[in-house]
Amino acid sequence: MQDTTGLFLNIPEVEVSGAAVEIRFFTRSEGLGVEGLFNVQQFDGTGQRIDINWGAAKIVESDSWNEVVCRVKLKPETQKIKMGISFPKIAAAGGRFWLDDLSFKTTEVSE
Repeated sequence: MQDTTGLFLNIPEVEVSGAAVEIRFFTRSEGLGVEGLFNVQQFDGTGQRIDINWGAAKIVESDSWNEVVCRVKLKPETQKIKMGISFPKIAAAGGRFWLDDLSFKTTEVSE
């Protein structure tokens, strides 16, 4: 049986307002052996989590840069979001993961 471990990357929370958010970033990886999942958590003004979008986008393993684009409809009471990437079962021998050029924008109309 091969030892496994997880890789979890949490991105600090950001304030948002609008009907939807579009998030874009680039990833590159090697030696992970699995796909990752991008998630977006929504929080109200009191800090209570009101929604979570697990698997809002898949992160594929690739030794070249891949653009990831994710659109999430926001609940009306959402004031902040937290984002994260998880690779729950990678080989304990490890691998490498790069994240670059993260940007997001909110819109008044959900697409």
